[in-house]
Amino acid sequence: MQILLDPEAKKMLEREAKIREVSVGQVIREAVELYERTKAGNEKDLTDKDPIWDIVGLVSSDVTDLSEEHDHYIYGTPKRKLRK
Repeated sequence: MQILLDPEAKKMLEREAKIREVSVGQVIREAVELYERTKAGNEKDLTDKDPIWDIVGLVSSDVTDLSEEHDHYIYGTPKRKLRK
């Protein structure tokens, strides 16, 4: 099978393949699989495969503004919001 891609799409695929150290064909196959599962309404199957979900809930914290002020906690930047 052959497909025609615009130059930007080709560059994007090549860049992604290089970053992940896989072939362009592999990137395309994974994109097609993602499309098929999303179209079929099986998005949950995709997130179940992602190892990031293995670490969810491993730690706890009393910090209540972590999502809003993550730069402060990660990099030490000043908080964006002032507390009353």
